[in-house]
Amino acid sequence: MVPSGEIGHYQIESILGKGSSSTVFKAFDPRLSRKVAIKLLHAYEQDDVLQEAKRVASIHDPHVVTIYDVVMYQSQTALVMEYLPGETLADRLASSHPDLKSALSYALEIAKGLHAIHQVGLVHQDVKAENCFFDENQCLKVGDLGIAKPIHQQSPSPMAGSVYSLSPEQIQQTHIGISSDLFSLGVLLYQMLMHRHPFAEQNNSKQTLDNILNSTPAEPKTGYERIDSLVLKLLNKTPEHRPQSAQQVITTIKSVLNTELSPFGNITISQDNPALEAARVKLEYKNKAKSNTRKGLAFVTTFMLLALIAWFVWPPTPRYIAVLDPIVLSGDDHPDIPLIKASINQATIQVIQSLEQNSMVAADEVSPLSGKPANIKQIQQVTAADEVLFTQLDCLTSQCAVTFSLWQGTPAVLVDQQQVQVPTDRLLYISDLIHSFLTPWLDGDKDSRMPASDEQSFRTFLGLKQAFQNNELSLMHYIDSLEALAEGECRYEEICHILLEAYSKQFYRQRDTAWLEKARELVSSAENSTENLTNRMMISIAALEIRAQNFDEADQWLTRLENKYRVDDSVKSLRARWYFSQGIIVKGRNLLSDLIKERPAAKHLFNYALMLFKSGELADASATLDKLFVRVPDHTKGLELYGVLRHYEGDWRGVISTYQQLIAMNQGNNPITQSNIGFAYTMQNDSENALKHLRKAHKLSPSNPQILINLADAESIFGDKQLAFSYYETVIKQISQLPKKTQNDTLTLAQALAHTNKYDEAQLELLKVERDTIEDPYTYYYLCLIYSLLGDTSTASAYKTKALDSGIAITWFDLAWFNLAPNQEE
Repeated sequence: MVPSGEIGHYQIESILGKGSSSTVFKAFDPRLSRKVAIKLLHAYEQDDVLQEAKRVASIHDPHVVTIYDVVMYQSQTALVMEYLPGETLADRLASSHPDLKSALSYALEIAKGLHAIHQVGLVHQDVKAENCFFDENQCLKVGDLGIAKPIHQQSPSPMAGSVYSLSPEQIQQTHIGISSDLFSLGVLLYQMLMHRHPFAEQNNSKQTLDNILNSTPAEPKTGYERIDSLVLKLLNKTPEHRPQSAQQVITTIKSVLNTELSPFGNITISQDNPALEAARVKLEYKNKAKSNTRKGLAFVTTFMLLALIAWFVWPPTPRYIAVLDPIVLSGDDHPDIPLIKASINQATIQVIQSLEQNSMVAADEVSPLSGKPANIKQIQQVTAADEVLFTQLDCLTSQCAVTFSLWQGTPAVLVDQQQVQVPTDRLLYISDLIHSFLTPWLDGDKDSRMPASDEQSFRTFLGLKQAFQNNELSLMHYIDSLEALAEGECRYEEICHILLEAYSKQFYRQRDTAWLEKARELVSSAENSTENLTNRMMISIAALEIRAQNFDEADQWLTRLENKYRVDDSVKSLRARWYFSQGIIVKGRNLLSDLIKERPAAKHLFNYALMLFKSGELADASATLDKLFVRVPDHTKGLELYGVLRHYEGDWRGVISTYQQLIAMNQGNNPITQSNIGFAYTMQNDSENALKHLRKAHKLSPSNPQILINLADAESIFGDKQLAFSYYETVIKQISQLPKKTQNDTLTLAQALAHTNKYDEAQLELLKVERDTIEDPYTYYYLCLIYSLLGDTSTASAYKTKALDSGIAITWFDLAWFNLAPNQEE
């Protein structure tokens, strides 16, 4: 054991293994809160090892155990690597013999890992089943690179590695190159195919070494000539006569899997396309389920008839499926890869949305996970999905192999895997092909595909979406481009839906009713152009009407959605928001509570915390956020709400720290984030930072009166009072033009009127607020502030007491304005 209990900052927990050349520890990284494995090397020249270890750490490939760090401990080098608690390939081979396809698939994954290792100029030197590890998603990874050496090392190498996996050149201690690893891979592949070692003599290492140098193993009899030939080539005594790269091995195995062993029936798979990789999992799951169903029907016909009647009377709870953006395994340098991914993803979503029994987890729930290697456990933690579908791409210049993997259950089990070949130069064709391929597999609706006018329009549309998502387009430019593409009508529903979402974003930012009218016109056009308006367009317009306080219009859309046969949680959560926005707290809270029981997703936990916060139950809101952060530590909206809770407490440093974290998470262009951190700096009397953030917030959202009044307040306190006065006048104008005003709008208007010496008008606005039911502690605070500005100290004092009693911290009242009398403000 390490005497100090630590190597670097890593906390040692236990020893995983020990050998003559190294000791492997299980450890904990407190900085990133994750388990790691640490291999402490103690039998090598440390300068050489450190240089090679750094090269190992530069490898980033899904088929190689990730090296996180290289540290020194008492002059010894330690490799800090990914901790994989699952089984090794040796464990699996000891428990069962793989069939031909599984053996080839394992060899393929190992070859991919070796290719990545060779690409950085290293030779592994110890390729064996014990050094191949399965991760939690059953992906095979090559590990234990502790004795890896440079490919071009010309001097004789000391014999390293396990006896049973050595190549002839390792035994003879001659120059070792890529082909040495491929020989060891050949040994392992032979073992998996023939269930015995090609050279080993039991309990006789010396004879085994002699056999490796001098004996020719019996030819494997797999029934597939190309595989038998590949194995013999890998085991050739002469390095030059073996395959000269791992990529050659990958190409051969892929070709066999995709032609002679392909399970995909009528799907066109070309023998000369090495990018295609057949799915490793047998397609027995569905057939078994169908067989069991037929047997059951023979005995329980009457029962099933009753169940069928019940099915039509009472719809089942929907199963939720999470769909991740495609991951590119190879060929990511193709210039059209982003658009190819977008085309595949869009077709996939259309099919999922057509399923009778499944509802798709909302895109905003899975977007934080997109672009990362699939971690099924993490996806389930975030979404609480019943099923997960993710897509992987292997691409060449002219075509891509698209592999779909379907996981079900908790913990998730891979139940099906399918693959299809697509071209790279026709995006609309890709979308149609994926739609046609997935529809029968997932039992989708063949008519769910939304036609596009032509290839160029489709390419333009996908490019616009990609550019906006990458922050390469402003929202206004995005809207202008989408409108030009739509040409004033909804010929393509997907364009209309994205345009509707863009209008909604602009309305949220500017509070300009012109965007609401545009959204309504768009929905009307879509309804006239299509036989049935899609659920997601109805959900989007209902959400927008709620935001605009048009509850009757929102109710009409929600009722249409609720009258459908099956209602999923997107509709239910929207109805909960509809209740809450009108002050019907109990119904809204109960509905969200039921949703969390049905699917405890991060999104529902956040919405529940928000509702608790809005109803003044701050302790319960904080506790719910704690549950959320267990699932998703960096949940953006959750952190924003956490910052608001710190506002209530008057913990300005906590507020600033939270919003700095959000800005570091690429939320710096969010005007609300900038405004809130600027407000906190104002309360801390930090004029420089307050004005910097508030001015940026106003620049990002010039039509938001709440942001502008925060800037006006900061300018009044720290900066230009004349400029502040003009800002207050602008706030008055902006709010006065709103067709409907929320209680918060009325308070903001009253505050601006008070700052511009319009006392009678301010008093009238305050009376409107006081006639309503007041449940928000912030309302009491702002009533106290505005009455202080008006010089009504007794009323201000009464509201101060109410604000403090309802949870507002005393530090909120440090502003000098609370001591102002009428006409004292300049």
